[in-house]
Amino acid sequence: MRWRHIAGLCLLLALCACGDDLHDPLIEAILPDSASPGAMVDVVGERFDGVTRQVSFGATPAQAVLWQDRRVRVQVPAGISGLTRVVVTVDGMPSNPVSFQVQ
Repeated sequence: MRWRHIAGLCLLLALCACGDDLHDPLIEAILPDSASPGAMVDVVGERFDGVTRQVSFGATPAQAVLWQDRRVRVQVPAGISGLTRVVVTVDGMPSNPVSFQVQ
């Protein structure tokens, strides 16, 4: 019986350790996975809906033309090239960074 209490406590601690990760935006894919500046790409994921929101390619913000809770269509910004990290920020909470090749 005591081991059940210990297992329950461990589960509770593990869930508490997750913090707000369950509420942070999550990028699952960028389609296509490479493109030239000016091209449109879809950032697909979860929890993209919020009051303030932005997609960045490295330090460069991208212009969104469509914003939905699970998909954002953005234009690859000019002035960047090579491998960069894409991040979606919603209400101050950044997503996981995803690598993207700018041609």
